[in-house]
Amino acid sequence: LVVHLGPGNTRMLLFQRGRISKYSCYRLGTHRTGEAVGEIEFGEDATELSLLREHMRGQIEQIRVDYGNIKNLDGLVIIGQEMQQLKTYFNTTVNECVSIDALSKEAEKMSHMTLEERMLHYDVNFSEVDSLLPGILMSHAIAQVFNMKELMIPSAGYTEGFMLSAIRADYHTNDLEAEVLHFAGILADRYKADKGHREHVRSMAVSLFDQLEELHRLNRHDRLLLETAAILHEIGVYISQPNHELHSQYLVLNSEVFGLSREDVELVALLVRYHRHANPSDSDPIYGDLALVDRMRVSKMAAILRVADALERGHAQRVRGVVATIRGKVLELELVGVRETAVEDLALKLKGDLFTDIFGYDVVLSHE
Repeated sequence: LVVHLGPGNTRMLLFQRGRISKYSCYRLGTHRTGEAVGEIEFGEDATELSLLREHMRGQIEQIRVDYGNIKNLDGLVIIGQEMQQLKTYFNTTVNECVSIDALSKEAEKMSHMTLEERMLHYDVNFSEVDSLLPGILMSHAIAQVFNMKELMIPSAGYTEGFMLSAIRADYHTNDLEAEVLHFAGILADRYKADKGHREHVRSMAVSLFDQLEELHRLNRHDRLLLETAAILHEIGVYISQPNHELHSQYLVLNSEVFGLSREDVELVALLVRYHRHANPSDSDPIYGDLALVDRMRVSKMAAILRVADALERGHAQRVRGVVATIRGKVLELELVGVRETAVEDLALKLKGDLFTDIFGYDVVLSHE
């Protein structure tokens, strides 16, 4: 398990057989935690330690819930500025491991120091000092969740090397895309989204995207966002079937997809929001705040996603493929393997309007 203690959030990546199998993010950061209890006087050891532990307790318990089924963890790696900066103050072994007892002793020692004493002893400035003790306590608490007696704190250059090895985006674009979709699948599994349906909608959406490239003029990254939205479009059913598109948007906005920026996640959230009934509207604060070019991107991708979802209306994966042909002002879709298209015809009447509004083509079906 690799844990990154950031200033505002903690990110956890579980590796199994050489691949990341689980990724989580928690509102538990070293600076965030230090600020939360920063009003007390430094050196009041019992008060400070207890307040910090109490502040962390809820998020640590959530980690316990999320990862409680993992037994016999082979190793725990902690990365982050504070712990890597403090590394020289711990008695590390040859493999850079630190015992949790050493963490406890250092936390106890630090809790007896004043602000100035900590700055001098650990050679940090005023903006850094309040993150040190939270970093130690967070590392200790996470180790205890997994009953680990020691953890590894690698050298400062490890973080950059780790990220480059986890996703080699600079020279392997396909690796990045595969990992993004992999993590979208993990998120969809967490909310028990119908795997057969979501993968079929994804397949239909990608096929339409590729065939209509000259029409939409979107790029490869947009294709990735569309695929991600197809995987996640029904996760809101976990909360409630009625208005599940709103719940899907909420869940996506409050999640992270490893490999996507925050801006990308917001675009995916808009796509899942508009995969069903409502059309994109400037009254939507997230959509309305986008630049015009990004609003057009969302509208185009949402229109394609709606058509793809309509072709899988029955959740039966009966359409083996789709052939898209533009004839005049009509987009004609030939459904491979389907002769009776009543279900899909009805679905397109309900969901094809956005495509017509955005691209100016009515969507009709034919069959083999």
